[in-house]
Amino acid sequence: YFRMFLRRKYFAAWVPGKSGKRLAKQLGFGVKRVFVGMYGGNPEVFKASVSFEERSKRFIFVGQFIERKGVLELAEAFSQLGDASQDWSLLMVGSGPLEAQLRSYSLVEVRPFAQPEQIAALLADSRCLVLPSREEHWGLVVHEAALSGCQLVLSHAVGAGPDLLEHGVNGFGFKQVTVGEIAEALKCVIAQNDAAYRRGSECSVERAKAYGPARWADEFTRILDSLEH
Repeated sequence: YFRMFLRRKYFAAWVPGKSGKRLAKQLGFGVKRVFVGMYGGNPEVFKASVSFEERSKRFIFVGQFIERKGVLELAEAFSQLGDASQDWSLLMVGSGPLEAQLRSYSLVEVRPFAQPEQIAALLADSRCLVLPSREEHWGLVVHEAALSGCQLVLSHAVGAGPDLLEHGVNGFGFKQVTVGEIAEALKCVIAQNDAAYRRGSECSVERAKAYGPARWADEFTRILDSLEH
C-alpha cells in the first residue's frame, strides 16, 4: 500500500540504522534517498567511565515493564540460572504494568526510571545490557549502553542489533523470546574470561562511535544538500 499510494508523497527516509535502511528500500526508496543515523545517545553523558574490571558483575535492563519488552521472561531466566549465575545480579530499571510481578522475583532488583545522568552511571557500572524485546524498531538504550562499554544481549527483534552487536564478541543475540534462550545467552556472558570481557567492552564503544549527535548533524546536512539538487 505504501509503495503504491504513499511513496510519492515523501522525498526520502531518515532511519536509525541498517534495519531501517533495509525497510526503507523495501518501501520503495532508492539508495540515495535513505539517510541513516536518526537516533543516538549523547556521548557526553553516556561513556565508559568505569574500567571493565571494576564494574559490578551485573546485567541491566532499562525500559518499560511491558509484555513487548520480554521482561518477565528475563526475570524468570535469571532466576532459573541458580548456581550458574555465580555472583552476578540483575537490575531492572523502569516502570509499567508488570512491575509488581517483577518485584516478586527475590533475585531481581527493580528500580524506577531515573534521570539520564543516573542511568548513565548505572550503565557504566554494569557489564551487560539485556534487551529481550519481541519488537524494537531501534532501541536507543542499546546505543547508550554500547557508549558506556557494556556488552549486549539482544533478541533478534531489536533493530539496533545489526549495527551495534557483534555476536560472540561484544555480546550475544537470540531468536526467540523464551526463558530458555535468554538463559543460554546470559550463561554465555557469565562464562567469558576477563580478556573476552575487555575485548567486548572495547568493541561496544568502537561500534557506538558510528552514531550520535555528530552523525545526526552530518546526515541532516546531507538531507538539506540533497534537497537543493
